[in-house]
Amino acid sequence: MTVRLASLYLRSRLTGAAVAAVAAVAALAWLFLDLSEDRSLTTLLLTVMPVGAAVMVGASARSPFGEAERTASFSLPALRLGHLGGLLAWAGLALAAANTAAPSDAAAWTLVRNGAGYAGLALLGSRLLGAGVAWVPPVAYGVAVFVVWVGLLEPKPERWWLWPVQDGADGSAWATALVLLGGGLAVAAQWGPREEPGEVA
Repeated sequence: MTVRLASLYLRSRLTGAAVAAVAAVAALAWLFLDLSEDRSLTTLLLTVMPVGAAVMVGASARSPFGEAERTASFSLPALRLGHLGGLLAWAGLALAAANTAAPSDAAAWTLVRNGAGYAGLALLGSRLLGAGVAWVPPVAYGVAVFVVWVGLLEPKPERWWLWPVQDGADGSAWATALVLLGGGLAVAAQWGPREEPGEVA
């Protein structure tokens, strides 16, 4: 595999734009967390802000060349894994930096964990629905979890499916997020996104 091939692959996935967008999301998350003095607002930010980074990862899983790309002589799973793995690592670093603005120890690493879980949902969404609408699963899930969490009476129950609103040190929340990430990355690397109308076949 040549450097030129890898470069063309990354450019076809709009990787530069995805990297810039993830950085912008992380910067906004840091700013809003730094300004937040309300517990519920902080929880909202920790729950919803990582969705933006995950959406960019899911959108970058796009395959603009369809069947023509799959018949090429190079290994697509390796290219996909390197591309998405690198983008996920960048998102993790950016969200970790943003998380330093969180006002409590209980929120430590929460942006990273939630970003990982949402990215897994976005990558699964890219395979099931297409990269153009890969944003739907993480957005719908993140908003639904926060709405349910707000409606629950104190003390808030620690149900596994409420992992985005659990403390940063919650082991089951981390396990759920990492399973989603691993599953999404494996599916996206092996099979790529679902073909959408307008792709070259």
